[in-house]
Amino acid sequence: MQQLLDKKFQGSPKSVSPPATNVTIITTHSEGNPTQASHADSELTTTTPCPGDEVETRTNTVDEIIKENSKLRELTKSYERNIKDLNGQLIILQTLLQKQSNCAALQSNLIDAKWL
Repeated sequence: MQQLLDKKFQGSPKSVSPPATNVTIITTHSEGNPTQASHADSELTTTTPCPGDEVETRTNTVDEIIKENSKLRELTKSYERNIKDLNGQLIILQTLLQKQSNCAALQSNLIDAKWL
């Protein structure tokens, strides 16, 4: 597999230097019974992932960031609407309280004037 990758990237005018991260694959070969470890020989192969794998991972990460950003924008819009609604309710409550205090003052004046 390493030879195949080496041939693929060797001499190619568009070849990209592979990423620094190497992946080590350990395979075991045994003749006859695979459970007989004494007859198994181990082969250690270090392969370098294709640059396209790294690009795909970065693309997936960018897509995830865009999705999260979109969710945050929707939440921000929702919070802004809720704040506007609460501000409107607060204005109504303030108006009612002013009217109530005006009513109380009027009632007090009417009592003082002995109209009630």
